[in-house]
Amino acid sequence: MLGGWGSLSTTWANDVLGVHNGYEWDFTYSYSWEPGRWSLSPFVSYVYQDSDLTNYYYGVNAAEALADRPFYQPDAAGFWRAGINTSYWATSRLLLFSNVASQHVDSEIFNSPLVDESQLTSATFGFAYLFGNARDDSTKRPGSGRSGEWSWRLNSGYQAEGPFTRTLTGTLKRSEDVHAYMAGLTLGKLISDGKYIDYWGRLSLNRRLENGNQSDFGEYNAYVMAMTTATRPGHRRSGFVLVLASGFLMPLKCLT
Repeated sequence: MLGGWGSLSTTWANDVLGVHNGYEWDFTYSYSWEPGRWSLSPFVSYVYQDSDLTNYYYGVNAAEALADRPFYQPDAAGFWRAGINTSYWATSRLLLFSNVASQHVDSEIFNSPLVDESQLTSATFGFAYLFGNARDDSTKRPGSGRSGEWSWRLNSGYQAEGPFTRTLTGTLKRSEDVHAYMAGLTLGKLISDGKYIDYWGRLSLNRRLENGNQSDFGEYNAYVMAMTTATRPGHRRSGFVLVLASGFLMPLKCLT
């Protein structure tokens, strides 16, 4: 952050699934205005992509080569990107947003037989509708001292029999046919400390140990979790957990 001068951020993205083992590094400067219901944020970025990443998306190996698509193996690439993010509160719950960006790609990318333009422009438009008290959560407790709290947990388990619903009753039984295991780590950060509901962002990194059934593999899960505890007179304290959203990312490549 640069205070009143805008903000400077950096993002490093890596292929944790081992599909191409490449990475991208993004350095972005942006400045925001919020006149009334509008939010305007122009930005400029410098993007660096290593050779494994550029070769995966823009390279052509010997098996893919054709007469009009010759063999090509690019090196690392660096290029500039500029654009503007815009949003508008149409109502107290309906948010309209857009992103327009343009970039002049590196010659390592432009020289690929899969690319026919050196200047690439993209535009994204969308909307979001916020339910409940998403903008004005009266359960938040900013003065509780828990803001930004972290958590961690070690994961371990085995292949079980029966439907997933048995996890709710604890009546799991180890599979007699498939002896597979998993182990890993879950990191969490408190997003909102509520009087009744806490919201956590969590990232789980695990290794699946297939014990010869197939090759071992890694996985990662990113999700948001709502957690609450409730106490009723004459009853013990009880808890409830709800996963709000989860996502999985996998790099893709398409040749036509």
